[in-house]
Amino acid sequence: MITKENIDLFLYTVKEYKRFSDYFSLKDNYELTDSYTEKEYIAIQTKLILLRKYGSNNEAVNVRDIAKFVKDNRSDLEHEMTKIISDFDRVQTNQIRTILSDGTELNLYKTIENVMYGLYLHADKDKIENIKHINEHLLFLVSRQYVQEFEKIIMQLYNYLIEKGFQVEEVQDIQRASMVFLGNDESNQQGITKSPYWANLYGNDVGDEQILEIVKETNIEELSILAISSCFFEEIVKDDFSETSLRKLVSPVTYSDWGDFSEAHTHINAIPNLGMSSKVRFNDRHDIAYVNFYENVEGSFMIDKPHIIGEGIHVLSLVYDSDAQKWEIYSFGAKLNDYLI
Repeated sequence: MITKENIDLFLYTVKEYKRFSDYFSLKDNYELTDSYTEKEYIAIQTKLILLRKYGSNNEAVNVRDIAKFVKDNRSDLEHEMTKIISDFDRVQTNQIRTILSDGTELNLYKTIENVMYGLYLHADKDKIENIKHINEHLLFLVSRQYVQEFEKIIMQLYNYLIEKGFQVEEVQDIQRASMVFLGNDESNQQGITKSPYWANLYGNDVGDEQILEIVKETNIEELSILAISSCFFEEIVKDDFSETSLRKLVSPVTYSDWGDFSEAHTHINAIPNLGMSSKVRFNDRHDIAYVNFYENVEGSFMIDKPHIIGEGIHVLSLVYDSDAQKWEIYSFGAKLNDYLI
């Protein structure tokens, strides 16, 4: 049974499909007998694989089912959905005939099934045997014709829905940060409880004594960088922050970027519960330092295994001034790349 959820799935997956389509940047129209490059071959066959779910009867995003549901529930789209259904049926029953070398005749859809399930999604023996009985060039021309016609139908349906107020549902109300753990979960545990947003990390809560031990193991240079970072953030969040004090901490070459620090003050204060990492990272030349700041930190925690984290982290980048022989703050946000210095 088709529901509003199916429309959400359709819009969400087509949005991803558009990334591929935009990247390949193919012509809008090809004549059936047009020649093609290797790049076009790869692009068309990739699209063919991605489009399969929109034509399969047992998929949640079958174009015909989606269009019929919208037609039955939105009178203002009845005409458009009727055309989508008609175009879909026309493509699926297209009478372009592929005649194999053994005399077997296949319509367009059956030919596509041979390509899809023989070469790509599966290794169906019978379908591969069919493929062997047709010239590769002719087989691709048929695939391209199908992709060209079917893609237009999908994009028309997508655009109709977007224009009429249907929206691609994005992830809402994130309770915990998502991440990739690169360790062995059998010998590690997710023991972070005081900062629920970071509970997916493999780590543990820490108290004052453990923090003191971490400080003792940190070298003088890193402690200096952490002190500069801490002073900057303690000052920038104040309602009556001192521009003079902040300028003493940042690199002179960035004065114009920081301005009077009011924009940075507003931006940083809008980030909930920033917590500073005790780990300092350096570039290969050791003239750029990075200090991570984590959102939604309600209690201290420690992780000792590598993770890849895609959200909730902001990077304070510092550069070393060899003339003044001191570390200075350069930027806050994304990681500073070596080539900028």
